[in-house]
Amino acid sequence: LPHDEMRQNYSFVRVENENLTAETINAKPGGNSCNLWGRAAPLRNSEGELIGAIESIRDITESKKAEERLRASEERFRSLIQNSSDMIRIIDANGIISYSSPSTLRITGYSPGDVIGKNALDYVHPDDRERVKAALNEVFNKTNHNTPTEFRIRHADGHYIDVEAVAANHQDVPAIKGIVSTTRPLTERRDAQEKLKKSEEKFRGMAERSSDLILVIDDRGSVTYASPSSMPIIGYSPEELIGKTTEFAAATVFSACRPEFMAAVQAVMNGLPAENIEMQITKKDGATAYVSMYAVPALFGGIFAGAQVSLRDITGCKMAEMALHESEEKYRDLTELLPQMVFELDLNYQVTYANRHTLAVFGFTEIDLKRGINAISFIDPKEHAKVRE
Repeated sequence: LPHDEMRQNYSFVRVENENLTAETINAKPGGNSCNLWGRAAPLRNSEGELIGAIESIRDITESKKAEERLRASEERFRSLIQNSSDMIRIIDANGIISYSSPSTLRITGYSPGDVIGKNALDYVHPDDRERVKAALNEVFNKTNHNTPTEFRIRHADGHYIDVEAVAANHQDVPAIKGIVSTTRPLTERRDAQEKLKKSEEKFRGMAERSSDLILVIDDRGSVTYASPSSMPIIGYSPEELIGKTTEFAAATVFSACRPEFMAAVQAVMNGLPAENIEMQITKKDGATAYVSMYAVPALFGGIFAGAQVSLRDITGCKMAEMALHESEEKYRDLTELLPQMVFELDLNYQVTYANRHTLAVFGFTEIDLKRGINAISFIDPKEHAKVRE
């Protein structure tokens, strides 16, 4: 076949000397199709005359499907990296940058092409360089397990910006052969923390005089402020609470209601307030108490920067409520056992409560009571008017 006609019928054609390699899609009975790979070479006799061809044909359908899956996966992950707001780099064992994602330009002012082939440490602030070098060596030696490192990196206009980087060793991956670092600027987080600090100063005076326990939590879940009322409410001094995390609180003070406490923490970290959540707590001395928690996330520019938490001691109210509930249950049980009829009506003569004896006498059940019973049905119709009067 002429080459042009062959290219119309085959998805791939290659001719080298007298050898032909081609791929095509072949229709099969039933509407299915398969991918075929073929190779043909001329067959000549001892005089060198062309007498035919030697062909080899192989079904490569599964191989093509695997290639397509691989291509789709590659495009997916390439898109994730190319569109990531973080700067992603591949750094080889000599510290040379072999890949830098498009966000490099937004974060540093350098285009990816400007930094490829350069040493990553050349862009690190001189005062931070040894510390970053040590962290990279730990990653290469596999002794640093995703520990973030904060340092300063040079912007294209000459100033330095605060960043945080996490790196992972992928030297054993043929396509990478180095470490993959993910770097994000800390400017937004630092600005948010500064605004939170100013906000703290405004309410600190009020918190010092409040009978409620006021806590300020940073974006990592650590306590940065605790009001003096921490002692009477949970038994810990403010100094003991500073630096403690939500995990510490869940294991100690809120151990009796850990699931509810952690659910509230997660909601706040997702930007939702936790309002008037009653919880049983364990004070430092082991005593049981009850608090009502109110927590508001601090968001700056949509970024979670921490939370302000208020705990109110409701132990007295809770104990009174429990005593009342216990008393109500006691008298209800007693009423149920009485041989007399005892029932309660609202202003429309609807039965709001009836003991077992009442239901038995009139032939009603608990289901009837839930559906609604009017007390007039207890009375002879001739007496309805008199009863209503």
